[in-house]
Amino acid sequence: MHHVKVPVPPRLGEREASPEGERVVRDSSSVDSLQEYALKRIRAAAQTRLLWEAPWLVRILHAWRLLGEETQMREWVAQNTAEDADLVRLLGMLVGVMHVLGGHAPSRRLDVSLKSLAALFDPKTLADRIERALKKPAWNEPDTAVLQVVQRALRNSGDDGDDVR
Repeated sequence: MHHVKVPVPPRLGEREASPEGERVVRDSSSVDSLQEYALKRIRAAAQTRLLWEAPWLVRILHAWRLLGEETQMREWVAQNTAEDADLVRLLGMLVGVMHVLGGHAPSRRLDVSLKSLAALFDPKTLADRIERALKKPAWNEPDTAVLQVVQRALRNSGDDGDDVR
């Protein structure tokens, strides 16, 4: 009998287990059961605003995709980012700060992973939505910065994201 060590992912809102907290999964049916349990929880949370409130929403969305339900995950993202404010909120979760060394002093700038964007959105559709959203005057400075960083990343990827995937 082979034992497979698989770290148990934390429940929504919990911290990751330490290496000492790893559990041994004894067979593939146990892995299947764990995956089905995770999908059941994700699906239930997706039917309410609970998924939006999850501290690790982006990780959960990626897990949902990796568990074989990319179509359902993308549908959820599309439905729940139909409003520009919600789009900016999710994009803001994908944007991080990059520390740049060089010149006279280190600096910081916002950056985004094209791979993460492409996992959640169609790049061309996203580029069009951002262009329309930036024409609206209601954005505050941080929201405008998020939209501009994503727009710049999509443009730099080549033809608004054709080579992102």
